[in-house]
Amino acid sequence: MLFAALVVGAVAIVVAIPLLVPAVGFGVVEHEVCTTGSVLESRLFWTPIILLNSPYRGNAWANGSGWGINASNGAAVGIFRALDWRLSARENSSAPGPGLATPCTTDLSASYLTTSASGFETELLLPAGSMDDVGEATSFSLNGNASVLFDNTPTSMLSGGFQVDNCLTWNLPSANASSGVYPITVPFPGSGDRYFVSLLFPAPATYAYKFPFDGAWAAGYAVKDSASVSEGGLTFTTLSCTRAPPPVAPYP
Repeated sequence: MLFAALVVGAVAIVVAIPLLVPAVGFGVVEHEVCTTGSVLESRLFWTPIILLNSPYRGNAWANGSGWGINASNGAAVGIFRALDWRLSARENSSAPGPGLATPCTTDLSASYLTTSASGFETELLLPAGSMDDVGEATSFSLNGNASVLFDNTPTSMLSGGFQVDNCLTWNLPSANASSGVYPITVPFPGSGDRYFVSLLFPAPATYAYKFPFDGAWAAGYAVKDSASVSEGGLTFTTLSCTRAPPPVAPYP
């Protein structure tokens, strides 16, 4: 009987320890998972493929998803694709077996279908001659469809910001950048309430910039993703030159 009691006690200890683990997100018999339900709404939204800002009096180029685009003298442009976005409900359910609990963090999700895309458009987001990107458009409507909400204005600076502040150099300065995602918000109208679903939209692109030799700019990255990684195209603010050009030799 003593042996049997020891065996039962050992089993009780082995079973009791995992029962404490679900508090830190792990289940033994079952675990919580997030599932996506039926589609609540479907609508076409113009979605950014490339967003590009150019420095005042400078030039910019971008390439991504098989597209190329350029802008100059402070203008901002974007290439947008009409995608069929779906709004779905999310709910927690139990999955059998051991596993880490992954409950829903939001009640709604947004996904898109590339097979029903209806075209591409180039949109001017900021006119030429703009000295900073603060007033850049964050949405628009075209051909009866609204765009998602996007923001290509400065969100982060790396080590105090990127600056071309020579105010005078005989070599045209340049800069490069890259992006993997754009943070967007899909604004579903809904039947009575409007639903906003934010996510990171995959849109790899590379950027190149050229600046005139006699200017100054502060630049920051337009994208800060969920991991707080700064990336994306650059955004610009024109600065005042504080360095005077060297005196010009008198004409003989």
